[in-house]
Amino acid sequence: MGYQVFGAVGGVLVQYWRSFEALEEYAKNPDARHAPVWRVWNQLAADDRSGSGIWHETFKVAAGGYEAAYQNMPLTGLQKAGTPVAMTEARATARQRLGS
Repeated sequence: MGYQVFGAVGGVLVQYWRSFEALEEYAKNPDARHAPVWRVWNQLAADDRSGSGIWHETFKVAAGGYEAAYQNMPLTGLQKAGTPVAMTEARATARQRLGS
């Protein structure tokens, strides 16, 4: 659905996927854009992985079970992957907005 890079080389890449199944399908696809990079990484780092590392986290979030609030920010984070709604158009509290 979208992604954003924070920082320069060695920064953080955040991706937003429609579903875990879509992410998993891409990850297992040997023809996907990431596959050649992973093959090279595994070959180059086979003997010594102390010079760099990978930080990977996956979060499954139920539809409608999340909130992201921004003020005076350019389009970033979940705004880029979804449809931004002005806070003035939303309910008064996070509990109300999330329907909890």
